[in-house]
Amino acid sequence: TLYLIRKFMKTGRPFYVLLITLIIYMSTCLWHSRSMVEHTMKSTKKKSCNAEVLNFEDRLLSPKEWIFSEKEQKRKKEISDINLQLAEQENRKAWCHSFFIIVSSAVFFLIVFSFYFGTDLFYKAVTLNLTAISLVCLYTGIYTPIIEICAFNDDLLVPLNIEIKKIPLFNSIPWFREQEIGFTKRFEGRMYYFYQSKSIAEIIRLLFKDGNIVVGSSILCFSVFIPVFKLIISLTILFSNRLRNLNWLKTTVGIMGKWSMADVFLVASYLAYLSFSNMNPGVETEAKAMIGLYYFFAFVILSITTTVFINHAIDGKQKHERKLKR
Repeated sequence: TLYLIRKFMKTGRPFYVLLITLIIYMSTCLWHSRSMVEHTMKSTKKKSCNAEVLNFEDRLLSPKEWIFSEKEQKRKKEISDINLQLAEQENRKAWCHSFFIIVSSAVFFLIVFSFYFGTDLFYKAVTLNLTAISLVCLYTGIYTPIIEICAFNDDLLVPLNIEIKKIPLFNSIPWFREQEIGFTKRFEGRMYYFYQSKSIAEIIRLLFKDGNIVVGSSILCFSVFIPVFKLIISLTILFSNRLRNLNWLKTTVGIMGKWSMADVFLVASYLAYLSFSNMNPGVETEAKAMIGLYYFFAFVILSITTTVFINHAIDGKQKHERKLKR
């Protein structure tokens, strides 16, 4: 079997086989990625509905919460449980699609790495392989939520003290004048003050909508345009002998490489702003890293790794050309 594989590898067919495999991988994984985006959006919508049901304004200003507290709290808890169950179901479906993407990417990489190891096409094949995987991670990381932030209180206690002398009916009675009525109202369960779960695409859209053009343009440029443009130019240099000798193109790739972590810095800064801008004394806050953040991080790592393989491929080809000239 190994002999047949090696014999097959010496022909011109393996590279075309790689392209066919790459197309199959991209089409299936992008479909699963799109499905994962839809399920995460549904999950986020259900969690937002849950936060609206348990919103502090609706609970504190609701007469039913004050008068018929047990019945109303039980009703809202049932609605909350249903929303959370539906959100969890959508979240599990999203993780199933994510599991397929991760396994497919690992299998795809191992097949390409094993088949092309030791051949002249090794670096090119691995470069295309990593580029395809990184683009899938980029799409998933941009459109799925990267963080979930909420501010809330559990079992909130509201103390009320009423001075009877301020009530006109009892103000004229001396004994009642110095009396106070005090009690504490307990709102069982969770009460939300703020809830937000955003993807990078939603963050960019929100920034443009709020008029933060500079920050929105920066995240869009460094998170989407520059990484994709860098991969396209690098692949062009790798597969084009004429463009490989253009110094300005090499300089452009080198300049963009210095900005490879700017996207992470911008996104991290915005997430930190979201986390701390909504913190209030006496209010509990919670921030969770969502699936999109891991995919975006994977894209950054794969993008840097792809650049390393591209440089090795170009250096190897240049050495081979110099040997032929001698």
